[in-house]
Amino acid sequence: MAFGSENFVGGALCLDFVNTVGGHRDGEPKETLLVYADLVDWAVAGKVLSKSGGVQLKELARANEARAARVLAEGRRLRETIHDVFVAVADKRRAASADVAALSDAMAEANATLELRASISGYELVWPAPVDLRAPLWPVVKSAVDLLVGGETRLRECASDTCGWLFVDESKNHSRRWCSMRDCGNRAKVRRFRAQAV
Repeated sequence: MAFGSENFVGGALCLDFVNTVGGHRDGEPKETLLVYADLVDWAVAGKVLSKSGGVQLKELARANEARAARVLAEGRRLRETIHDVFVAVADKRRAASADVAALSDAMAEANATLELRASISGYELVWPAPVDLRAPLWPVVKSAVDLLVGGETRLRECASDTCGWLFVDESKNHSRRWCSMRDCGNRAKVRRFRAQAV
């Protein structure tokens, strides 16, 4: 599957990952992560992985198809956990303790892979070269935890009846309603215009 800038409108990597499902989850959601290679393509498009890292992981997945399928299923479960946590946050509710515990476990695993390295400005934590099929998921987990711990209060769900994507409302007056004005916002304008013309 090809991913482009239109797939990265959430304002946080974890929300863009949640948004790899199109439509409302309680309706007819559209899955975009059909095979492990789709997860890699999304991660490369989102700058989670370099192109060469993506090629490396796809080769590893071809050599370990069963493991790649399990990691894809794990990624989808993680995505739904993050979705449920942030829908609760957007609705000003506490997330389910089981979801928070699952995210905490994922964070512990992701953090165990970080490496401390010297840099020009001192030291930094970096993700190692992608030699583990779960590598695309680790920055997503970090993004989710950072957003959650940061106490983000401007989380929104797209106002479209057919979307359901999540985003951080960074507008000046916190009135953003659509995941993207080019997509859902434009369709809503067209519908309003047609309704007024009748």
